[in-house]
Amino acid sequence: MPPERDDKTGRYTPSWSDEDFLEALRELDGVAGTTDVADLVDCSRKTAYHWLNDLADKGEVERREIGGSLTWILDSD
Repeated sequence: MPPERDDKTGRYTPSWSDEDFLEALRELDGVAGTTDVADLVDCSRKTAYHWLNDLADKGEVERREIGGSLTWILDSD
């Protein structure tokens, strides 16, 4: 099914929500790499990275480089 377009802007509406990415992290015990989250949400790695990065900017998740890999950590608050 192709993405839907917003009638006013003509932009495609996202197929996912913040909660989809947060739930994926919960299912992965609160700590995961971008590819793991992308696989669970069923999106590209690039989409997952941008979405998780936005969540980190909002303070919903923490990003940490561990062993040269970017790791996302669910905020425990």
